[in-house]
Amino acid sequence: MPEKDALKISLETRLKMFAPHEQFGYGAYDIMINSFENNVFNSTFRGDGNGEVKNTITSLIDAKRAAYIYLNDNAGLLAGDNKSDVIAVSLLYKDMFDTLQSVVSHNEFFKGFDQKNMNEETRIKFANALRHCKELKLQVHGIVEKILENWGG
Repeated sequence: MPEKDALKISLETRLKMFAPHEQFGYGAYDIMINSFENNVFNSTFRGDGNGEVKNTITSLIDAKRAAYIYLNDNAGLLAGDNKSDVIAVSLLYKDMFDTLQSVVSHNEFFKGFDQKNMNEETRIKFANALRHCKELKLQVHGIVEKILENWGG
């Protein structure tokens, strides 16, 4: 598949992930925020049914990192405003990645971070970080819609 077509599919997928779904996309932020604030991690949030919030957060951090790298590396496939807008979206994902890492670093998760040892302060920091990411995700949505509207032009 041509790289530009793959970029378009990636952007279209970002719009689909905005749907208010309980496990994925924009809608999952409220579940995660509430879980961290209340220290109650239900099976919908855990995903694997055994309390592994770590897997969900690790996946979220990885996804934000991959998004900003991919979009930044491929912005040059476009020209004009669309190129600038893809770079802006990449920077929003970088902000999400940095925000999440400011609570518990990406590397800490892979070194054995365990949410069972998470104190209330860390849980509240995660809730606030996720709240910020949710706001950024809303900005991403608007910019991606604009990019796709102008794709042919």
